[in-house]
Amino acid sequence: MSWDDRFQQLVEYGRVNRHFNVPKEFNDTNRGIDMNSDAAEQNRFHKFVSKLHTEYRAIQRGVPSTMLNEERIAQLRNIGFEFSAKADKSIPEVDWPTRLQHLESFKTEMGHLKIDPIYDRICLS
Repeated sequence: MSWDDRFQQLVEYGRVNRHFNVPKEFNDTNRGIDMNSDAAEQNRFHKFVSKLHTEYRAIQRGVPSTMLNEERIAQLRNIGFEFSAKADKSIPEVDWPTRLQHLESFKTEMGHLKIDPIYDRICLS
């Protein structure tokens, strides 16, 4: 699809839903699933919107974009689209013995060491 087609799709999505938070239909682990054409299109639309955010953040860091320019950014802002500004991820400095104690506590509590990367109950301070 062209930029104009995707932009019009985004305009319509915003008009109907009153937001631009396009849900992801399928995650990467579902690639083997035979998606019907509607679900596949939803996935492509989600990727387009995600790329808008990614490209905008890259521009903010001084990286040129092949997708976005000043005119397109203005178009998006005119329809009320807000670019997400993900917070920079930072890893707190925790000494090895403390981190090892956190790991031991996790294993005692959960019975395994299969830790989800977003697990937030381990003290990071």
